[in-house]
Amino acid sequence: MLPHLCDRTRLQFAGPGTGYCRRHTNQLLTLAFVQQWRFLTSLQEHSILMKSLYLIVLCAALTACSGGEPAVSDTAASDTVAAPVPAASADVPANTATVMQVVLTGGKDPGTYNASSVGRTCSVGTNEIDVWASQFTDDTASKGLSTLQVTIPGAAKAKAGASEFNVGIVIGNFMQGNDYSIETRSTVKPSRGTGTAKVDDDGTTATITVKGTTATGVGIDATVKCIKVSRGR
Repeated sequence: MLPHLCDRTRLQFAGPGTGYCRRHTNQLLTLAFVQQWRFLTSLQEHSILMKSLYLIVLCAALTACSGGEPAVSDTAASDTVAAPVPAASADVPANTATVMQVVLTGGKDPGTYNASSVGRTCSVGTNEIDVWASQFTDDTASKGLSTLQVTIPGAAKAKAGASEFNVGIVIGNFMQGNDYSIETRSTVKPSRGTGTAKVDDDGTTATITVKGTTATGVGIDATVKCIKVSRGR
């Protein structure tokens, strides 16, 4: 029997350029060496030196083929590359454009609602000059936050905190769900509810916050994190 002097038949495949042999390649090499070993053992006792030299060659060949990597068990796939561990702050997919949270106090749907969008919802100066907006609707949602629409005229006012804005929220199906809204823009009548809207803009990303109360007394605290912003005039 071939001594377990160089048992490296289970080798980890690392990829091109570092002496990479798969486990099956090593098994074939080992099989070939075993055949030769059987031949050597049939020789006379004066062939002990040849046998010893052969074992040294066998160990060297298998070790070189492994690239010096440690053995791995049969339960681990040798070709599997571990997925990178996401950063602790990565709560959403990398391609997300907008993350939203709405907290409702009172009414039929009190609670906290979260949503996100891969498509851009946030814009400034694209549809109307000097107007911040976020337009989100999920027409597939049957519950939770299906619509969040925010419009704030005047970027300078929005930066300081504007009293004129519009916010519209739908909980549940966007056609049949419950609607909560505040309308305080001077150009739109009648007004409904009160509150303030603010935009923190760093030139790349932005955060829109809306705090207010609807005409029926429902409290709204909405936050829109604009990871991607469409910017116009």
